[in-house]
Amino acid sequence: NYFKIIVSAYVFIVMSIFFRSIFSGEGDMKTPMIVGGFGTVLNIILDPIFIFSFKMGVQGAALATVVSQIIVSLIFGYLIFIKKYSMIKISLSVYQFSSKILLKIIKIGLPASFSMIIMSLGGASFNRILVEFSSEAVAAFQIGIRLDHFFLIPAISISTSLVTLVGMFYGAKKFKLAKEITLYAIRSTILIGILIGFIFFIFSDNIVSIFSDNTNIQNISSQYLRYFVFGYPFIAISMISGRAMQGLGKGIPMLVLTLLRVLVISIACSVFFVFFLKKSIEWVWISQVISVIISALIAWFWLIHVFNKINSESKK
Repeated sequence: NYFKIIVSAYVFIVMSIFFRSIFSGEGDMKTPMIVGGFGTVLNIILDPIFIFSFKMGVQGAALATVVSQIIVSLIFGYLIFIKKYSMIKISLSVYQFSSKILLKIIKIGLPASFSMIIMSLGGASFNRILVEFSSEAVAAFQIGIRLDHFFLIPAISISTSLVTLVGMFYGAKKFKLAKEITLYAIRSTILIGILIGFIFFIFSDNIVSIFSDNTNIQNISSQYLRYFVFGYPFIAISMISGRAMQGLGKGIPMLVLTLLRVLVISIACSVFFVFFLKKSIEWVWISQVISVIISALIAWFWLIHVFNKINSESKK
């Protein structure tokens, strides 16, 4: 019931992402934030109206999303095509298909898309592993990964903006600035990870108790946080490095790093510890920490290699 309605908004969701990326690529992060924020608030307002007032249930939730996405897409279209708010002037009359440009887009964008698919598969795989212990373990893990977003949201924001900044400096042949802004982003994100990780490590019991009154879920979720916070600084290195290389026009590193971190190392270690060695649940968390440390080391050396190669080529 939900899916049948939400698919009608796919084209508007894609266009919203497309328009938002234009502004972000120009360095304007404020406009898409305001428009996207408006769409989110509108969705929140429409949800109870369609779900309860019109008695549409889950279909009402889907319709609220569809309406809000259509309006967001129209606002973006108005700003770009009518208001000429963007530096890029889009005109279908001068449009020409270019396989060369399309291949460049695919080269950079497709690995990032597969990375998101890998993340989804990883989440499903972890649920399958954790359900071997109990359904409460799955619930505890869901609380834990939601709390991780207190670190991940600023980390994602910094790394996403880095694609634009590194891309601009790289295009302007300011290679030194591209490297400096990347290292600055890594240091800043590591600092944020250490700070939030410290708070979670000390106050995890109190924080988790807000989201569940089940003692077993609280204990498992707190245990997860106390282990995984040690991976925050390494996630910063891996995430920033992958996005920086994406800004340099290299999409494959991000895909490889995500594949290593989520499936090859983390899931493999968890399966080995749980199903073969019959270890306790904390070994699932240890596997995740091991994976982020290894992927961070690979990401760091890969990033340095890419920058050194660019620097050598620029001197020729």
